[in-house]
Amino acid sequence: MRLSKKSEYALRALICLGREPGAMHSIPAISEREKIPSKFLEQILLTLRHAGIVASKRGAGGGYFLDQPPARLRVWEIVRVMEEFPSPQKDSLVRNQPGAGALEVFLNQLAADLQSLLSATTLEDLIKLEQNAQSTSFEI
Repeated sequence: MRLSKKSEYALRALICLGREPGAMHSIPAISEREKIPSKFLEQILLTLRHAGIVASKRGAGGGYFLDQPPARLRVWEIVRVMEEFPSPQKDSLVRNQPGAGALEVFLNQLAADLQSLLSATTLEDLIKLEQNAQSTSFEI
């Protein structure tokens, strides 16, 4: 499975905000740091704001910030919002089909496992993964 650019960019922007949860971040700063086109980033942040994931402040010194602690934000919630699943009851990656063959059963199990992993992973987990990756160095 591959995440859409919309979900990928949303997660990258939220990781950027989550590194300093109380700080304001401008669209140009996030865009430059995360290499996200600024017009696309505007749309993404607006969607995240409407979902209550980020908040914004206008004016000088304004910008975007997380509206919840990174430990409370589940990756699945972010992906669900960005992919615009119609309702919590229909936000599953799993397609239940009666009489499905072996391949369909396997693909449904794979989708369920992926959804479970996304539901168990928080934004804080991603930030820690990033920090661990940056602190690991290799010498030859």
